[in-house]
Amino acid sequence: MRGERNSRESISKAQKIIWEQKRFFIETTIAEMLHNEYERLAKEIGWKTQKDCQVKYWNLPTANLKVMVGMGKFVQKLRRMKDYEIINNGILKRAKK
Repeated sequence: MRGERNSRESISKAQKIIWEQKRFFIETTIAEMLHNEYERLAKEIGWKTQKDCQVKYWNLPTANLKVMVGMGKFVQKLRRMKDYEIINNGILKRAKK
């Protein structure tokens, strides 16, 4: 019994680690896609972005990478929300200001 419990706990820990790695990969992939699209659109409309940011995603300054990963997390949060939740959330936050 005890060995079985330890085995289940180990599997649970392994699944958690795998999920965290998967989530990080998804968030960083979204962040990279956002960065690339932002730079593409900026160039298309003639907007000059910061020189340090006119690089491939993984060459961005560390602070920019952290912000972009935060944006990736935010996009994931939005993907889980229903349309009406997004609208209500936006309206309520603007009303509080």
